[in-house]
Amino acid sequence: TLVASIELMEHILRATTSTTSSRTPISFLLVCRLLPLFVLSPCGGALSDSRDRIHSMIILNYLGALNLLSYLAAYYWSSIPLLYLATLLQASVAALNVPCREAVRPLLVTNAADLKKATMLGELAWSVMSAVGSALGGFILPVVGIPTCFVLDSVGYLCSAILLWQVKGDWNIATTTSTTTSSSLWKKFETMTTDGIRYTRESPFGPLIFLKASMALLYGASDVLNVSFSEEDHDNTEDA
Repeated sequence: TLVASIELMEHILRATTSTTSSRTPISFLLVCRLLPLFVLSPCGGALSDSRDRIHSMIILNYLGALNLLSYLAAYYWSSIPLLYLATLLQASVAALNVPCREAVRPLLVTNAADLKKATMLGELAWSVMSAVGSALGGFILPVVGIPTCFVLDSVGYLCSAILLWQVKGDWNIATTTSTTTSSSLWKKFETMTTDGIRYTRESPFGPLIFLKASMALLYGASDVLNVSFSEEDHDNTEDA
């Protein structure tokens, strides 16, 4: 949906303002997309340790599918705040889903050697999906239009939920009912956050973690630069 969101931003700007530059609004759009991954990931870890991980992923996929309504509202009302809200909601669902997905893998694959292979295949599939999905989005968007791209994304969430329903068993590692209360969920969030900060500060891998976080900032900036380059190329084409 990143390509469709950027195209929707440009569509709204063309419809509501006289400016042709979308760099600043897209910068805020990327902030809305990346910030929940940093803020809500500890909440996702607490969720995965307090609830059935498969059921949590199913519910999050349903929520991701329902977020289609926010994108469609942003499109038909030409509302930038609604687009920001829809992006925040989608990124929040992803931020909560990632820890559940990563935590359920060792439960599904118990053999250490097979777990390494499963991890490699999972990361490979995720990378291929990101690369191929973005490339296909650029080709499909002009053909089917912005709303249809968001509908296809919603269908993808529903298909994911249906596939997860086929995974039978109990994937809740909480041993007592008290661990599923809201106060305990918040306590887990606090504990995981403080432990993570302490580990980052004391671990020899701390500088590498900081470097990766810094590279993430560059990654976000590169998306804005790509939009800027495309605008300049479009203007040069029109002048020619």
